[in-house]
Amino acid sequence: MRLEFGQEGKTTQFVIVNKSDATDQEDQQALINRTLMPIFQDVASADVWGGMNGAKDDFYIYNQSGLLTKHIRQRTEPTKLNMPEDYARLKSEIIAAEASH
Repeated sequence: MRLEFGQEGKTTQFVIVNKSDATDQEDQQALINRTLMPIFQDVASADVWGGMNGAKDDFYIYNQSGLLTKHIRQRTEPTKLNMPEDYARLKSEIIAAEASH
């Protein structure tokens, strides 16, 4: 999706915030191996997930001014970006966030 946005002349940043108790080195390395996105490790003292009232597989969309424009909460089934409908839904949310700038 980042590449698609780039081809459209849009600059979009994607990052992952790993759960604070997800500290198993093998699991972390598997995540690193699956993505090109920066991965930040949440820690109990920062509690990023808790501070954002977040959960696994939530998405936070910020506009270019750094304002949170949308929090897509985890559904019963997590968003699967390899599924066309989930991919299209997330992409449209990001485009809407850009429009709110």
